[in-house]
Formats: sequence, C-alpha cells, structure tokens
Amino acid sequence: MDKDFRIEDVARVMNTLTIGVGFGDGYVVQGGDIGSKVGRIMAAVHDECKAAHSKSCFILSRAVPGYARKLCHAHDAHHTPSK
Repeated sequence: MDKDFRIEDVARVMNTLTIGVGFGDGYVVQGGDIGSKVGRIMAAVHDECKAAHSKSCFILSRAVPGYARKLCHAHDAHHTPSK
C-alpha cells in the first residue's frame, strides 16, 4: 500500500466508487469517527456530494489545502436566504 495514501485520497476513491455505482447526480454521506472526516472532505471537495451528516466533529483545515475555505463556501452556497 502507498505510504502517502491520505484521508483526502480515501474521500476521492469513495467519491469515484459512489459515482461508479450510479449516484453521479448526487449523494449524501454519513459517517462517524474516521467516516466523519472522510464525509466532510467529500462534501467540501466533490460537487456530487450534496450533504454530509456526522456525529463527530474534527478540525481538518490542514489536511486539505483550502479545505476550511471550501467548506465555508459550500455551506454558504447551500444556506443562502431565499428572496
């Protein structure tokens, strides 16, 4: 196994697999413990992931370059007030 395989690589592989089984139009992830880390990255980085539900909260701002900015942007884009 590649020693440099990181949590963002897990998120990328899971996104690819999820699209491959027919959820290319969108999907929701749910995770606890490590799955919550993967799910948050998937929601912030991959457009196909429409939402993430987690029972754990971890700060991953250093794990993925621009992650915190992407997560805030994704949150703002999905929670803008209706006119």
